[in-house]
Amino acid sequence: MKRVDRASMVVGVIWALCVAPSAFAAFVAPDLGDAAAYTLLAIPDSSDAPTLAVSSDSDVAGQLGVGPGGFYNKSGSGDVTGNVILASTATSLNTGSGNPGNIQTGDLTSAIADALAASNAISLAALDPPTASFASITSTDTITGINGVSLFAVGDLNLGGSDILTLQGAATDFFIFHVTGVLNMSGSSKIVTSGGLLPQNVLFHVPTTGTDIIVSASSEAVGTFLAPHRDFTLHGALVQGRVIANDIGVTSGGEFFAFPQQPEPQPQPEPVIPEPSTALLLGLGLLPLARRRS
Repeated sequence: MKRVDRASMVVGVIWALCVAPSAFAAFVAPDLGDAAAYTLLAIPDSSDAPTLAVSSDSDVAGQLGVGPGGFYNKSGSGDVTGNVILASTATSLNTGSGNPGNIQTGDLTSAIADALAASNAISLAALDPPTASFASITSTDTITGINGVSLFAVGDLNLGGSDILTLQGAATDFFIFHVTGVLNMSGSSKIVTSGGLLPQNVLFHVPTTGTDIIVSASSEAVGTFLAPHRDFTLHGALVQGRVIANDIGVTSGGEFFAFPQQPEPQPQPEPVIPEPSTALLLGLGLLPLARRRS
């Protein structure tokens, strides 16, 4: 029998304890904190002040936010349904016939900080081996997650034509797409969920500077787009979800609407014990009498 060197055993144990666990990294769903209250949140990127523009017949449902030094521009016949929170140094201009929303001043400090913290946390988690890696996603495909949180490393996500990206998972699962390159959708392409996976449990994280994120034509998408250092344009398409980016534009009939509210669990009613009926009470009262007569 070959003798096992004690030093080799020690090295093997150290490797198993310190290195091997990273291959089985347990990812955690990101916490957007106060940023989760916004359907569209335009935030500063270094010295680049944020802009949020809603034009033509585009509609947005949900709360909007524009960070310090930013500009909110509402034009056209479309409607914004919800509050529009402007940082104290942000300004706005409304030149359209549609509803610009309930414009008010508020403090976005914590929302912006929470969004950046979530982005940093995902970037740190992405240093571990991902659930799966894709150099590019450019055609119809189905991606199935693991139980819990899946983190997918993606170079480019570029869908066009009639491409459909189906995300298969349970209601308790969470999908994170860590995209470092292009993120574009055009034509009638779609990103959809299946198997019970909730749209609010899908997040596309674009942590780097680069080309604008564009969702255009009649394409449709679900999920959160967290891209603090890029611009996002919705051009005539439809998104159920939220966007956190530097500059955000919604134009040419684009539609944004918030995630559906999940119903609060209702307490189970206590069982109702019926009162004894009069007939039953009379019957019980007459029973001894009937026995005595017999």
